[in-house]
Amino acid sequence: MNNTDILVAHVGAGRHSTLKAKSYRKLLYEALAYDEIQEVGEILEKNALTNTGYGSALDYNGEVNCDCSFIINWNGQISSGSAYNVSHDTPIRTTIELYQKLDEVYRNKLGRFGLNKPVLLDYGDNTLRSMIGLEEGPHKSLVSPQTRKIYALYKTRLDNDESLALEALPDVQDTIGIISIQRSQSSIASSSGGNFFKLPGRIGCAGVIGAALYRLERNNKEVYCLCSGNGEDILTMQLASTVSRSLLEAEDDYSDVMVNSIMQRKSDLPSYSPESSEFCVPYVGVVCLVRDLSLEETTLLYCHSTESFYFGFKSQRGKEVVLSTHDPKKVGKSFVRGEYRL
Repeated sequence: MNNTDILVAHVGAGRHSTLKAKSYRKLLYEALAYDEIQEVGEILEKNALTNTGYGSALDYNGEVNCDCSFIINWNGQISSGSAYNVSHDTPIRTTIELYQKLDEVYRNKLGRFGLNKPVLLDYGDNTLRSMIGLEEGPHKSLVSPQTRKIYALYKTRLDNDESLALEALPDVQDTIGIISIQRSQSSIASSSGGNFFKLPGRIGCAGVIGAALYRLERNNKEVYCLCSGNGEDILTMQLASTVSRSLLEAEDDYSDVMVNSIMQRKSDLPSYSPESSEFCVPYVGVVCLVRDLSLEETTLLYCHSTESFYFGFKSQRGKEVVLSTHDPKKVGKSFVRGEYRL
């Protein structure tokens, strides 16, 4: 690892089982052994502990469909894209390959019509896959024994009694996110299986650039942002974009700027009502990198209002895994926050 290499990976903000804390820690350290977002993503997505790829939460029809998005900066050339309805055990790698194929199609064919390449695609569309030459390969079930058990246990009860819906949330049900910075390339990606019993066709925040992830660069400063938590809140607030823009303008006090930007954006929403007894801080977790290229300084920031937020990072200073938890009485009411100099 040279002194420009940095990797950050998270496994969701939400409610992680404390009984599995050692397993989550081990998984994150295993992921930190790699550098490329495709490699790191494969380690996280194929593990049933995370809610993406294999072991994802099942939708109302008992199926797995993941959302994914990425941004790659290769020597100043930006590639990005998003997909939903991804039914593979490696959504990040699959989505990147999808857009690589799409580049060829638009360069050699559709671009001649003056068409712009799509920024969001339905991977489940058979015509799309056939047109751009994506081979399906052998089908592998992404349904784990645990998710099938949960689905079978609650589906009938949910059909008969909507008040039982919250019981169907056994653990964290959210995104994974990865930031990889190397000498010639920087990448950021996110993927998620969504909520248990989600409406088929729902597009979650992990499938929208600006929601679960964002990257900005200006005046020798870079900001990378990953978000997790309540997907609809994250989408409505375009949370990653909101936080990134605020941090790009900030000179210091980054932690305060991050939290204040979240709360300010929340207050701007049409649904905001300060008089409502139900109003609280958004149920989210955010992890960001702020890089001052002129000073060669990088700061990692995080905050979350959820029960827990698990992530890890590595730089020339070494590796660290953070299993951050919140006071149960303050969940959804305040933020835990912290920062590290990388």
